[in-house]
Amino acid sequence: MYIYGTGGIAVVAAEVLNDCGIKISGFFDDDPDKLSFLGHRIKPGLSLNEYLVLPTNDRSLICIGDNSCRAKLTAQLRPDCGLAIHPSAMISASAEIGAGTLVFHGSKIQAGTQVGRGVIVNTGGSIDHECTIGDFAHIAPNVTLCGYVEVGEGANIGAASVVIPGV
Repeated sequence: MYIYGTGGIAVVAAEVLNDCGIKISGFFDDDPDKLSFLGHRIKPGLSLNEYLVLPTNDRSLICIGDNSCRAKLTAQLRPDCGLAIHPSAMISASAEIGAGTLVFHGSKIQAGTQVGRGVIVNTGGSIDHECTIGDFAHIAPNVTLCGYVEVGEGANIGAASVVIPGV
């Protein structure tokens, strides 16, 4: 799997992939001063190579914390998006998880929940039954979403927030 980005989200995503036994094929980043990351040579990102096309021999993840930036890169690059779901996460069989989504350590996604594309469910996030999470949202560490919560596209639910049912 290729990872676009070399910040904090990418560090955790790389660990999730490693814990899942998924090989990292390489990293892309827009910072010209970053040359290597986690033992990999960094390939130039879109701002450094306007003709960038992500490799098609493997899936990719856009691991950028800024929701609008993640959405924009996904629209521009149209990657074949993979998933990164940590083995300690508990995902209901009836939950739907969109392409390019990251689900970090200890998270829970309950029955009937729909998680959009490119979402980050950060460490310890708890999403109860029948919630809807819009594309490119970020559920920060230790957030609790009670049942029937709707999170809009690109929303950022701050760390340790609790959203009551039906909001």
